[in-house]
Amino acid sequence: MPVIRQVYNSCGIASVLMALKPDNNKELDTFLRNLEKKVTKALKIDTYRYDFLDRVQFAAAWLILHSVFKDATLVDEVAPALPDAENIRPMLESRLDEMMVYQKAGNNDKIEKDLAKLLEGGEVTRNLLVSYVQEQKNDVELKLLGSMFGLFFKPVPEGEGGTPLGTIAQVDPRHPEAYMKKVGLLAAQLATGAVFANYEYHWLPLREIGTRIHQFTREEAHNDSASDISATPHYFKLNNPLSGTVLSVTRADVLEKYIFYLYDFQLEQQRRLLGSVKAALKF
Repeated sequence: MPVIRQVYNSCGIASVLMALKPDNNKELDTFLRNLEKKVTKALKIDTYRYDFLDRVQFAAAWLILHSVFKDATLVDEVAPALPDAENIRPMLESRLDEMMVYQKAGNNDKIEKDLAKLLEGGEVTRNLLVSYVQEQKNDVELKLLGSMFGLFFKPVPEGEGGTPLGTIAQVDPRHPEAYMKKVGLLAAQLATGAVFANYEYHWLPLREIGTRIHQFTREEAHNDSASDISATPHYFKLNNPLSGTVLSVTRADVLEKYIFYLYDFQLEQQRRLLGSVKAALKF
């Protein structure tokens, strides 16, 4: 899995791009490069200020806005795999209204006019796109973006260890049976799809789970009960888009704060959807 450093607050978008592993997928790589060229040229994004991977993240953010406010047929194609697809536009409109308030407070005098252009005609201006990329993405936006690239959210039923929202949370070795069940689910998903972790509003893709049972046994030998456990019997490696490095988590109190979202990868669906997007964008 490549490591991509986020531009502004695009940790979620960077996480999706990393999980897709475009360096191992020529068709996707070509699509992303063509999309980047199209968006960079159309919006005159500064290629000196923003490097190639920055611009790819801008292009992916543009695709979210374009598909919701300009070409809704792209959302319709993935709607069957999206929870509450009909609420995506109202949700984004609400988030963009909040964004406008913050941008106006920061003396972005054009943002109100640019937002009106988006809502009325689906036009994405450079000012609006940069402002949007500065906003933290939520799980709904990532589910939409992922689905257009063949990554589909896979809710985990509560009876199998999931939360009411279909995520995996509170992965805590102080509850051994539940811990091992959740680790097994995460490891199995990594082998066939992708897992995104959210930690205090920051998105990171999970890249590896490995055992450290011998270190764990030594570290916890002095503990009198499970409630005293401070380490994990596994290590969890995640790509951190904030620093552009790989982060390793082995502390129990840190791991239990992560919320994990599981995604299935469907190559045939990716090819079909990329074809639809290319046809819609005429490239």
